[in-house]
This record gives sequence, C-alpha cells and structure tokens, in this order.
Amino acid sequence: MEKPLIDIREGRVATVFCAGDIYKLEPDSKSGCRCKQKTEHGLRSVHGSVKKLLEWIYENPEAANKVRRFPRLPERAEVLARKTHIDDLRDIPLTSEFEGQAIRWLVDGIIPESSLVLLCAPPGSYKTWTGLSIGGAVSRGKDFLGRSTRATTVLYVNNDDPLHVIALRRDILDLREGEQFKIWGRWVGDEPPSIGDERLEEIARLYRPLIVFDPFLHFHSADENSARQMADVMKKLLRIVKAGATVLVIHHGPKSEVFKYRGSSEILAAVDVALAMSVSKKKGETQITLECFKNRLAEEFTITLQPDFEHGRFEVLADPVAQKANEMIEKLKDLIRAEPGLRQKDVIAKSELPKRKVAETLNAGENIHWKITRPRGKTKRYYPMDHAIED
Repeated sequence: MEKPLIDIREGRVATVFCAGDIYKLEPDSKSGCRCKQKTEHGLRSVHGSVKKLLEWIYENPEAANKVRRFPRLPERAEVLARKTHIDDLRDIPLTSEFEGQAIRWLVDGIIPESSLVLLCAPPGSYKTWTGLSIGGAVSRGKDFLGRSTRATTVLYVNNDDPLHVIALRRDILDLREGEQFKIWGRWVGDEPPSIGDERLEEIARLYRPLIVFDPFLHFHSADENSARQMADVMKKLLRIVKAGATVLVIHHGPKSEVFKYRGSSEILAAVDVALAMSVSKKKGETQITLECFKNRLAEEFTITLQPDFEHGRFEVLADPVAQKANEMIEKLKDLIRAEPGLRQKDVIAKSELPKRKVAETLNAGENIHWKITRPRGKTKRYYPMDHAIED
C-alpha cells in the first residue's frame, strides 16, 4: 500500500493524500480538529476513521511521507487554558474537561497534592521537627503519623536555624538527603530564595516537589497584619502551587491562645489546609496536639502525639479520624479480597458506607491497598494487591 502523504501547514488546513482520497484537516479549538473529505460534490465532514488514521500515522512516523510532521492537536481544555482570556461564554470549558478532579494526597488526609498548607505554633512547639519529619517521610514514601505518603521530591528552605541545629535534627530523624530531599539554608553560599523568587516557580515546574518554608516570616518583607500586603504574598505562594508544587508554610502562632495563627485573615483565606500545634505536659511527659482547623478537601481532625526522638519519630497517641479511615480501608479490602474484580459501584453498594467517602478511599488506595484494571472503554475493576491479573 502506498504511504500516505501529508502536506502540513501548522495552525492552518492540512491536506492528507491517502489511498487515492484527499482529506482536509483544520484545527478547531472546540472539537480538536475538523476533518473533511474532498469529493466531486465538494467537501463533506468525516469523523472517527480519519482521526484514528491520523493518530496511527502520528504514532508510526515511518508510515507516512510528510512534507512536515503533523502536530498532535491539543485537547480543547488545553487550548482554552492557553488563551489569554475568554472571548465568549461558549469558550468557558466544563470542569469535567480538566484533569485533577480526584483528590491525591501527599500525606493521607493531611496534605493534599498541589495545595497550600499552613502549619503554625508558638516557639518551642516542635514546628521545625514536624516539618523535617514530613519532608523526610514524603521524600521516601514512608508513613507519617501512621498515614501513607506519596513519594515526592522535597525542598526544605530554612532561613532561621544554623547548620549545626539542622544537622543534629537530621541525624536524630534519620533524614536522607539526596536528589529526593534537599535542605537549603543560610549556610549555602547563595541564601534561600524569598517568596516571589522565579527560581521557586521553575523548581515547581521541573520537579513538582513539596516545598517547605521555615519560618514564613523570613521569606517575605510584608506587614503580616496588612490584608493588602499579605494578599500579595499569598498570591505569590499560589503561583508556586499552580506551577506544580505542594507548599507547606511553617508560621509562628500568636501569643494569645484565642487565635490559631498570627497576622491578617488573608493568610487563612488563601490556604487549603491549616494546622495548629500546641504542647502540654501530662504526668511529666510532653504531649503535642496537632489540630486541623481548616480543610477544604477532607474532614478536620485532632491528633495527639508524643515526641520519641530516641527512635527518631513522633508516636501517635490518639487519631480518631485515621482510625475510622483505617476501619473503612480494611472493610473495603475484605470485600475486594472476597470478590476480586468488583466494579466501583458494586464495592460501594456492598460496603453500605457513604458513596462519596468510599469513592475517595478507593481512588486514594489504588496501588497501595488494592490494584485496578481498566479495559479500554470499561469501568475500573478492583483486585487484592497479591492477586494475579492476566493480560
């Protein structure tokens, strides 16, 4: 069979000569492309077969003689995302056209991916210990406070502690620095970048890391009590998130116990999750309360901890929300183990648990608690992690 010939004019009409037929392809922001076949009566619209042929040609460069390679036309949502502005009501894409609708957790139930998180506490409340522990766990994909994490590159920027303090905590917590975990402090010749530094957005785009700012105060020069100035700082942090990072900001708490954080309400308004830490003594032993007082994506929680630095960790004394979540996971694992290959709607029906909670748990637990198959055009099916799936 004679190879197809494609005459490409990027951004304009492309002419395809294939098996004696002539096709015209015109980029279109709404449908991806318009395909028309030239006949003796003019041009007529064509659909799936020609598009599939072009996909095949694109994926098999040797299959066609090309004047210039035909570029893959972007999906409509991608095209619209690149527009500088919306020209018409019809140009506004549906939310269903975008990816990222399912919640992905960096630390299960605590830190969502691609989010802005605030951790605040008064001095001496183990904020830096906690931030370093989170970074160490996430960089290795290890559990944090008994909750699963998703292995991710971590950049910890510290503009407060001297090197010997960070080195001591690094050793106690058994942090493993390397390509997955970098600590950028004042001891580096080039000092840590402030919020708004273009390098942070570039790092976010390239590595999609967890970036921890410790402490918040030392990475901006704004008045924390000024709504206008803090709104500008928070917008700069959100640009880092938009570029691909998850951002954890470690912030000083107020002197008053009435408020959870210090500064303008713009700080709390901008974040997706807000956490507060407090320390108390019970029978001579230190206890830490980690309280979530804002969470756009999940249930708020309170966890009681105890520092156990002899073993380089925090010991969880009480975590009611995690306990409920673990009970749900075990019930779903039992259902999937009893009937491998269940569809999501079947798992939901058999569990007799809230539909939304089960769906979120099933999505979050993929390749952690169960594995899935999704034959082309069909729904997901769930299997135990040790189940052999035939190709």
